[in-house]
Amino acid sequence: MQPSPFSAPHSLSYSEPPLPFTGSYNYANVKSALACAEHIDEELDMLNYCDLGTCVAADQLQKRPPSIYYCQEDSYTLHVPRGHIPFKDLYSDYRRIRRLHTDLLQATHAVLTPQQSLECQQETIYAILVEGTLNTSVRLICSAFYQQCAPAANPFFTNDEIAYLRTAVGFLRFYFETSLANAIDLVLQRTVADEDVVHSLLLDFHLDDLAGTCRTLAGRLESVLAIAEQFRHLQIEEQRRHHAAVGLIKMHETPNEELGRC
Repeated sequence: MQPSPFSAPHSLSYSEPPLPFTGSYNYANVKSALACAEHIDEELDMLNYCDLGTCVAADQLQKRPPSIYYCQEDSYTLHVPRGHIPFKDLYSDYRRIRRLHTDLLQATHAVLTPQQSLECQQETIYAILVEGTLNTSVRLICSAFYQQCAPAANPFFTNDEIAYLRTAVGFLRFYFETSLANAIDLVLQRTVADEDVVHSLLLDFHLDDLAGTCRTLAGRLESVLAIAEQFRHLQIEEQRRHHAAVGLIKMHETPNEELGRC
C-alpha cells in the first residue's frame, strides 16, 4: 500500500507556523464588525428614547461625571439615570441587546488574526513603573488596568470583554482601521438607564443563553426583577432628596460666594 500524501488529524507531523500578518484586515470582516457596532448604537438610542424620553436621555446620559467610573465614588447611584418602564417589560430587550454585544465580540475576533485575538484574551499584562530614575517591571490584571485608565460605561459587557475590546482597538488603530476602532470605542462608552441593574443581571447570567454550559442562574428571575424594581424606586427618591438639597444650598448662596466659586 502506498503511503498517503496527506496527514491524518491525529498525526504528530511537523506543521509550519502561520503566515505572517500583512497589515491589512479582511474588508468583509471589518465591514461586518462595523455594522454590528452601528446596530448596537441604534438599539441603545431606541431603548433610551423609550425608557427616558429623547431630550431627557440625551441630557442625563451626557452629564454623568466621569469620576463615577474612574474613582468609584460612593455617590455613583445618585448619577445613574433611572427609567420608568418596568424591568419585567424590558427584560427581553436586555437579552436581545446583550446578544448584539456578543455578536460584536465575535465579529471583532473574526477581524483580528488568531495571534492578535489571543493577545486580547490575556488576563495579565506587563508594564514599566517609572519612579524618578527607578524603572520597575510590574504585572497587572488587564481588566482592572483598563477600568482604571480607560473605564467603560456599557453595562452589557463584562470587564474581561471590555479588556478584550480595548486591546483589539489598539491593534485596529495601529493598522489604520480607525473607523472600526472609533465605533467600538463609542459602544464601550454607551449606556442605558439603570445601568447598575442591567450589569448585575449580566453578571448573574440572566442575560445570556446558558444552554450547554455549566453555569446556573443566581436566583429566580422574578425575584431578582422585583428586588431591582424596589431598588429603582428607592434610588429615585434618594436622587430627588439629593437634588432638592443641592437646590436649597444654591438658593442660600450669596453673589459673593458664587463669584468665589468661579
